[in-house]
Amino acid sequence: MANISIGERFPTFILPDERGESVDLRSELAEGPLMLVFYRGDW
Repeated sequence: MANISIGERFPTFILPDERGESVDLRSELAEGPLMLVFYRGDW
């Protein structure tokens, strides 16, 4: 996977949320700015 530079568009994707429901990056961005946080490992 290539690094993403500042100002570059993030690729669109769908991931499950904490309830297992799908979250689409594109539909979330339509509502306003986002901050993505990735944690490594299990909770």
